[in-house]
Amino acid sequence: LDAVPTTREVARALLPEVAAEHPGVGLHHLHYPDEGAKSSQLVHAVERLPELLPPDAAPSFTYVGLYDADSQPDLDTLTHLAAAVSPDGGGPAPDLVQQLPLQLRRPHAARPGGADVLLRAHALADLRRRAGVEAHRLLARRRIRAARLPAGVTAVAEPVVYGVGAGLFVRHDTLVSIGMYEEPVDDLLVGYKLSSAGAVMEVLPVFNLVDRYSGTAALGKAYALVAHGSLAGCRRLLTDPVLRAFRLRNTVVLVKEGLDTLWWFAGPAVVLAALGTLVARGAHGPLLAWAFAASSYTLLHAWWCVRRARRWLAAHRGADARAEPPGGPAAPVRVPVLLLAFLFQPLLHWAGPVRHLARVLRGGPPVLGKTER
Repeated sequence: LDAVPTTREVARALLPEVAAEHPGVGLHHLHYPDEGAKSSQLVHAVERLPELLPPDAAPSFTYVGLYDADSQPDLDTLTHLAAAVSPDGGGPAPDLVQQLPLQLRRPHAARPGGADVLLRAHALADLRRRAGVEAHRLLARRRIRAARLPAGVTAVAEPVVYGVGAGLFVRHDTLVSIGMYEEPVDDLLVGYKLSSAGAVMEVLPVFNLVDRYSGTAALGKAYALVAHGSLAGCRRLLTDPVLRAFRLRNTVVLVKEGLDTLWWFAGPAVVLAALGTLVARGAHGPLLAWAFAASSYTLLHAWWCVRRARRWLAAHRGADARAEPPGGPAAPVRVPVLLLAFLFQPLLHWAGPVRHLARVLRGGPPVLGKTER
C-alpha cells in the first residue's frame, strides 16, 4: 500500500497541469493534516475560504460545491447553476442547488462476473432513487411553495431532502449557519438540517457522470455508513437546540425520517415474517399474487431506468469514457439480464442496516477514518 501515491501526492502532481490548461482560474490545494473523515476535511476547506476567495465574494451569493474525484459534471453545469441562483426571478436565492449523479460509468477496478451484473443493476436502481426520490422531492417542494399554502400545511406537506454529495451546492452563509458538514455522513445531515430550516432548494437539469461501485464489499460499506448517518441524523434532529427551534418543521422532519429509518432497519424482518406466515398457512395463492405484483412493479421501474439511462447519457455533454449505457455496444450484459438482477436490489439495500448492526454488536467503530489514498 505504501507504494500507492497518496491523494496529496496525486494532487500535487496533477494540479499544475490543470492550472496551465485553465489560466485565470483560482485553483487551490488544501491538505487536511489532522485525523478525521470526509466531513472534517470539508470543514477545514470551508474555514479557509475567506482567505482564498476574492474580497468582493459575498457569502450570501457564493456557493460551495462538492465533487468526488471520479466526477464528470456536464459542461453546462455552471451555466445552469448561474440561472438557478439568479435574482431575476424575484425570489430568494436558493440555499441548496442539487446536481444529481449518474452511476453509469464503469470503474477501472470492475471485473466481469455475477457480482458485476448486480452492481450494474444497482447503478440503475440508484438512478431511480436519484430521479424518483431526490429530484421528485426537490421539485415537489418548489410546487408546494408556489401554492402559497398556510405555513403549517406547507411545513407538513414539504418532503425531506437528503442531499447527494457529488454535485451538492450550498450557499456559503447558509452552510456556515447550519454548522457546515458533520460526521458521519456530510451530505445526508446537510439535507436534514436544511429541510428542518425550511430552506429554498433547486435541482439542476444536467447530471454528473460518476463511477459505479466496483465491488459488493464497497457498496455494503457505503450503505452501512448511510444507515449509521440516518440514525445520527435522527438523533441530531431530536436533541439539537438549534434545530428544535424550528419547532413544527423539525418535528415533521424527525417523524418522517424516523419512520423511514425504522422501516429500513425493520423492513426485512417484517417482509420475511409475512412470507413465513403465508407459507406456514399454506396461502400459496396470496403468496404468488404478492410475489407477482412486487416483481412486476420492480421490473417496470427497471425498464424505466434503462430508458432514462440511455436518454440521459446521450444528452450528457462532457467526457464519457467508460460510460455504460444499458444494452449499448460497450455493455456486455444484456438488458433482460439487468432487469432480472434488478429484482435483487432490495437485498443490497437492506445489507446496509444489517452490516451496521453487525458492526455495532461486534463492538467495532461505526465510522471509517481518514482516507489517505
